[in-house]
Amino acid sequence: MFQRILARTRRLTDHNSLEQSLSPVPHTMSQTEEFSSDLLSRKGYSVNGSVKGMMLATDIHLPVVVPVMYNIGVDIETATIYDLFIHAWVAYSGLAHVVDMAQGARTVIAHHGVVLETPYTIFYTPQKVAEPKNNSVATNKGKTFFRGNILVIKHTAENTPLDISAAEGPRITMLVRKQLEEGLLV
Repeated sequence: MFQRILARTRRLTDHNSLEQSLSPVPHTMSQTEEFSSDLLSRKGYSVNGSVKGMMLATDIHLPVVVPVMYNIGVDIETATIYDLFIHAWVAYSGLAHVVDMAQGARTVIAHHGVVLETPYTIFYTPQKVAEPKNNSVATNKGKTFFRGNILVIKHTAENTPLDISAAEGPRITMLVRKQLEEGLLV
């Protein structure tokens, strides 16, 4: 599979096709559902080996709860949000591989001056990477052309991952849009 992804990335890069996605991450609802099922069925993972995150995908207009697996070999009892396999949902440089997560992460602890009960960390593709435009995060200003998927993880102050519920979708969408309007996701 890696060879196929690498060949596809080279082909797209050689043709300077920056408007096309270079990543193997899902962008539509059917891809997301299929990918979620595939992740949960893989050997080495289990339902206990994942946390529920919320994805704002490029071609889905509402936020979707998705399973975010812990990296294989991580002690779940002591794991932090940085021990999650974020790359399955958010592309970095066109390939799902380990990179510096600080380049595409922003933690939100307050919204409109009110401290949140639990912080959220927004993981995203740095905008210099060519990904499809994200249709789910158009802001009220209407000028934000954000590219790529966005994955939001809820956690404790110590970065211990917590499950997100579907009911948190509107709040998370507002948090992400506010970060975009203020130019904080770049």
